[in-house]
Amino acid sequence: MKKLISNNNKQLFFDLNNNASFTIDDFITSASNINAFNYLNKWPEWDDNFIALIGKIGSGKSHLAKIWALQNNAFYLDKNSTHISEVIKKIKLCVVVEDIDRIAYDNTFMFHLINHIREINGYILYTSRRNPANLKSSLKDLDSRLRSAIPIEIQDPDDFLLEAILIKLFADKQIDLPKNLTSFILKRSNRSCDYIKKLVDSVYIKIMEERRSLTIPLLSAVLEEMEEK
Repeated sequence: MKKLISNNNKQLFFDLNNNASFTIDDFITSASNINAFNYLNKWPEWDDNFIALIGKIGSGKSHLAKIWALQNNAFYLDKNSTHISEVIKKIKLCVVVEDIDRIAYDNTFMFHLINHIREINGYILYTSRRNPANLKSSLKDLDSRLRSAIPIEIQDPDDFLLEAILIKLFADKQIDLPKNLTSFILKRSNRSCDYIKKLVDSVYIKIMEERRSLTIPLLSAVLEEMEEK
């Protein structure tokens, strides 16, 4: 998607590198996520039919869920889906339910969806920032079903993963990231995937707006701006 970027009188440009790719080739594995990656890949030899993929924002859980959905022809639940009969017609065996902890899915709808999956011996993959066992709805029966999901957690990113993500995100924007600048960023930035993504976007915008090269002074300016927000 083309995205017009502007800021007062600074240079206007189209961000042509704003499309995220969610293929398995684009997923970077490390010690922090390899267990979750391997567990999803061993489907259908799961320990249960209901799995909760848990991780912080930007941890890659949605990416993993999309990979699993693509590989297994899973139905991807739309947050606006409210007619259970219509959804059931589209489900073959597997369902992905994103952000079960944040999206206000209709409780009755979700209860019937889970029951249907049980009846057909199907599979549900939830994504969540919290263990669904700690969630509470207006339906006790729904809560008990959510608590039955096996939690598979993505750990905080390690140095290997953060460095690989940095290099990839800059490469996606056709920017070469020298080793010394990689080290500079990792020593001074918040160590989360979400923060790293926001940092790269902010750096790219500044480079394009001000027609500057990627340097330590530019990175320092962006990091300082992000700290002030």
